[in-house]
Amino acid sequence: MGLPTMAPDRRAVLATAAGILLGATGIAQRSASGQVALRQAVRDAANDRVVAIVATHPDDQWMLPAAYLRFRLGFRVAAILFTRGEGGQNITGPEVGDALGRIRTFETEASGEALDCDIWYLNRTDGGYCRTGQEALELWGRRSTTEDLARILRRIRPDIVLTTHNPTETHGHDQGLLEVLSAAVDLACSTEFSVDGLPPADIRRLFRGAGDDDHDLSLPADTVDVDRGRTYRQIAYEAFRLHASQAPFRTIDSLFQPDLELVSLPIAGRPLARNFTEGLSSLFEELREALPNRTITSLRDDFERQLSFLLDDRRQLLNLALDLIGRLERIDTSSDGDLAVRIARRAEALERVVRHACALRASVEFETDAVAVPGEPLPLTVHAHFANQRVEILGIQNLGPGELRVDDAQHDVHKARLEASLEVPRGLVEDVDAKFRADRFEDPLRIAVRYAVHREDGSSRELQIPLPLDVRVRPSVELEAIPPALLISDDIGSVAFAVRVRRNTVQPVEDTLTVRTNLGVTVSPVSQPVSMAGENLEEYYFRLGLPANAATMKARVRLGDQSIDVPLHRVDVRIDRSLRVGLVRGVDDTSRSMLRVLGVQLVELTDTVLPTRDLSDLDTIVIDIRALRSHTAARAGFNRLIDFVRDGGRLVVFYHKDQEFNLESSGFRGFPPSLPLHIGKGRVTREDQPVKVLIEDHILLNYPNRVQASDWDGWVQERGLYFADDYSDRYDELLSMADPGQPEERGSLLYGRVGDGEFVFCALALYRQLKLLHPGACRLFANLVSRAAD
Repeated sequence: MGLPTMAPDRRAVLATAAGILLGATGIAQRSASGQVALRQAVRDAANDRVVAIVATHPDDQWMLPAAYLRFRLGFRVAAILFTRGEGGQNITGPEVGDALGRIRTFETEASGEALDCDIWYLNRTDGGYCRTGQEALELWGRRSTTEDLARILRRIRPDIVLTTHNPTETHGHDQGLLEVLSAAVDLACSTEFSVDGLPPADIRRLFRGAGDDDHDLSLPADTVDVDRGRTYRQIAYEAFRLHASQAPFRTIDSLFQPDLELVSLPIAGRPLARNFTEGLSSLFEELREALPNRTITSLRDDFERQLSFLLDDRRQLLNLALDLIGRLERIDTSSDGDLAVRIARRAEALERVVRHACALRASVEFETDAVAVPGEPLPLTVHAHFANQRVEILGIQNLGPGELRVDDAQHDVHKARLEASLEVPRGLVEDVDAKFRADRFEDPLRIAVRYAVHREDGSSRELQIPLPLDVRVRPSVELEAIPPALLISDDIGSVAFAVRVRRNTVQPVEDTLTVRTNLGVTVSPVSQPVSMAGENLEEYYFRLGLPANAATMKARVRLGDQSIDVPLHRVDVRIDRSLRVGLVRGVDDTSRSMLRVLGVQLVELTDTVLPTRDLSDLDTIVIDIRALRSHTAARAGFNRLIDFVRDGGRLVVFYHKDQEFNLESSGFRGFPPSLPLHIGKGRVTREDQPVKVLIEDHILLNYPNRVQASDWDGWVQERGLYFADDYSDRYDELLSMADPGQPEERGSLLYGRVGDGEFVFCALALYRQLKLLHPGACRLFANLVSRAAD
């Protein structure tokens, strides 16, 4: 089997003389047009080497060496990420788990686009913070992780592998990566390891971050890129800030060092490297068996000197690039796969030299809010602009699934406009879901602009510009349950929910929305007609009648061929439904959803409401997770909330990061003056660690629900994080817990009296448990929001 092309759908590649499409890490067609893009293409044509940068999370420091190596030295860069970061936190919305993993995938792809590098995913589970490499590898599987990393390295075929991680880092994921990295590199280079018939990789250099060790070499990341007018460290930081879900961001100085220091690691059979590039193979070393030395010398001179020399003479540069493409095509690569790979890399860069020398740029446009619906046409408009009159736009070609039809084409001297439609294939939604589990995330819909460059001697060369179609793929109709799950307690005889119907199809929707449930559950109404022509969004309301002592059930909602399941969880939870609870929302909506499910009277305290609203009618005010970060009114008016407590209310503050809460970093006091509290970095990452109750008869653990030992079983991801580490002795410490080998943590749940009221600080990871309607978490949440009896 031949060597695979890396992302052939994103870029033009060279078909070798043998007619086999070859290549490895090519360069994605994402760079800006113009002089910067032209200079980068020339730099790339002079270098066919690839660096694989291995990291554990999407927002790790891999972006710093990527920026330097890509833009300074012209290396192709492939970033290999162990996880998609789904176990992290999300400051932009309520998504966690797989949903957050998708968001972070898009953020990572945006960073890759900014840095002009390819992203590969090892798809290891991100279960949140862990303390040791052993713990991480127990979750991931040491052998499978080593083999999967070796498999990806075999496919990428890098010359250099590096990671910025170093032994001083405390995250278990980082330690786990370091434990398997060398073994994976050795395995990728081994003849005893088989991957789809690919020959062993020829990795010449392996580096890790120096940490506290003496470094073997450093990359001067504070050097200015003269084309882009910024340092490579600044370029990396701009890419880092595209990970919006992980804000607030560290400063550039605390994140990226001016010089990235690296330590060389041994590779089986090779001496330690003391220089970054010395001893690396390249196209010209691979050509020694195929061409005479004089021909190789001439070819090297054209690539490494003449191309850059002609940057100010685009006509001559264009001719030389076209000549070099032809010369590469004439080289016989039928017996040497690695030679074919290096030729493909150079040829792809030359094609970009041709395109940018002609000032050719192509783009695709859609209608506002367009979505791609399987089984329906997607209208699109392709624009091509160019400065060279020898360019001819030949048409567009479909590179992905579906059928592409050009409806109209208009050509001018320096531009072309093509109106087309792509028939989106049925079943594409399921294919898109699989993209988030693959090694690469590739745009499911792709086209290419075909063009020809006519030379002065009458010859011509046909090339293409791949264009991913950046449009969402959606089914014709989408259903959403509000709330997404229903909680049932013994004193509830019925429960209501809504179904939101979104019409994506251009066709009218005329159908029946039905609800089916377990035996004994009544539905009112059983079905409702749906008629949507001009409307894109409608809501339909249902009520379920529940039998006594019914077990956990589900309701299935169906409209046409679309269906969703709405879980019904029976939980023994009590609460006074006349309770009035004010909520300062964070970006996560779990608390709001839970308060609605519990049936209490909910009042949302927005920044426009909170400063002037009379709070005396409220029993409890909840400040949701990390809400103080974004709510100016809650910070500026926190004294009003303390007055609310003094007058007899209960204030509950859920977990915040230390820099969002502590006085020295946030600039305000998020606690009563009489009850000082400081948030630290303490956490318990093992969700199954024992929880010791320190005050068995405390009101928070007994009213209106008794929290029992079994309520701490079955938690997910973690017990809690950002525990209080320094606080007044007037607080009641309710819980004690610790990770294995770690000191006891008592700052996860604190209770204090202020005047006639109560202040509660809770850093438990309740929101993760509540999303699953965990019974114990539901009972504890109900207790937290239930003000004590007078």
